[in-house]
Amino acid sequence: MAELFYNKWFELKLSHTYFKHGKAPVSIIPTRETKMNLDQNNVLIKQNDGSFTLYKAALDEAEQANFTELKKLGVLRFLLSSEDPYFYYYTDLPDQKPGEILTFSNDINSIGWGLSFSISEPPSDLNSFALLSIDTEEVDTDLLILTFNSRKVFIKYYIINSGNASEITAMNIYDDNGMNYNGPVEESLPNGQKAYVFTSSSLQSLQQMDNGPKLKIAYLNNQTQNMTTELPLPTPSSKEINIYNDGPNKGQFYCQVFVYI
Repeated sequence: MAELFYNKWFELKLSHTYFKHGKAPVSIIPTRETKMNLDQNNVLIKQNDGSFTLYKAALDEAEQANFTELKKLGVLRFLLSSEDPYFYYYTDLPDQKPGEILTFSNDINSIGWGLSFSISEPPSDLNSFALLSIDTEEVDTDLLILTFNSRKVFIKYYIINSGNASEITAMNIYDDNGMNYNGPVEESLPNGQKAYVFTSSSLQSLQQMDNGPKLKIAYLNNQTQNMTTELPLPTPSSKEINIYNDGPNKGQFYCQVFVYI
């Protein structure tokens, strides 16, 4: 059996703005028709962490792959799925109606990746959330990048005095990234505890960060002296996303962060 050599055709990187490392936790599986098309044309798929690459087979190491011929393969379709149960919480994906599947395509008329809906049921056993459609006639580079954006939410910090702090006289949140917070507003939690709630003044994209906002507290110590301290606040978690059911922000998402002082 002759040894085959492979020349890189193009690479598709999947990125996500939520993660510091930038890689999207998404798997790619070719549809049955695309798999047959690639096999018949000796194209190999190699999937790595956060990307996958297509290679064209050649019989000689010195032989140059005829990528012009590959442009005649038509449209390649891949199913996208994620095993991260919180992917759909922190990813900004539009709502889908029953019987619809989200489609990303490298349409020449689109800026970046075109986004549309097609009336097609994805195979339920693959748990796919989208279809990736690549028109080979439009592949003029060896690197394509598909970026998933993180969901925009209001951030709500619940500051709870667990008894470790003395009498608090004032508090505020400041953020080096320029985000402003409204509050504090006093609220009673279901367990009866009192919380001071700060809410971001506008929507912000969820993001893993090393440096989050800080809480500045003024309080009286045991000798009734005025004291101040600063505490770093944790960054929001994708596990704490909810949706407003009423009020001026109805339909918008918010993320809760509970801080005990």
